[in-house]
Amino acid sequence: MPPGIPGHSPGIGLPYDPEAARQLLAEAGYPGGHGFPTVESLAPDWYLARPALEHLEAQWQENLGVRVAWKTMEWDPYLSRLARREPHLWLLRWLADYPDPDSFLRASWWRVSTTWQNETYERLVEGARRLEDQEERMKMYQQADRTLVEEAPLLLLYYGRFHLLVKPWVRKYPTSPVKQWFWKDVIIEPH
Repeated sequence: MPPGIPGHSPGIGLPYDPEAARQLLAEAGYPGGHGFPTVESLAPDWYLARPALEHLEAQWQENLGVRVAWKTMEWDPYLSRLARREPHLWLLRWLADYPDPDSFLRASWWRVSTTWQNETYERLVEGARRLEDQEERMKMYQQADRTLVEEAPLLLLYYGRFHLLVKPWVRKYPTSPVKQWFWKDVIIEPH
């Protein structure tokens, strides 16, 4: 869960450990990346995706000897491919529909786009969504988040941010938690 969302766990994540990754790759039968199969990797053609994709390609090649090439697609064909569960690897971003861990851990799109299943995870997110005790809910969501990170059916690459620069003469500039702008409510004072 990203910073700013209740239940966020600072410092959660897998460590950057190329040596351990090389060892796991060798144990899987691909020492130095030799013989590693072709991985179909898809991404939407967002203007912000390309730098992340190029970085991943370079890091996997440099650190593991694995070549992964990304194919970018327009949004609608991309979603169709994901719905058929065809690619081995895919990129997707997620904004909270509502500012609660449930939006990331239970109701997000990745849940229908992967075959990963874990009974403990399911029990935690389903139980947490029914609790009224917020402290206990957050503990359960944090346990679910840790399970998700440790099993790694998805890898979080980064948290995005929106920065707004607003002139002093703009008195009202409302936004929603998911960064939707309400232009009809903006008030600009004479300047």
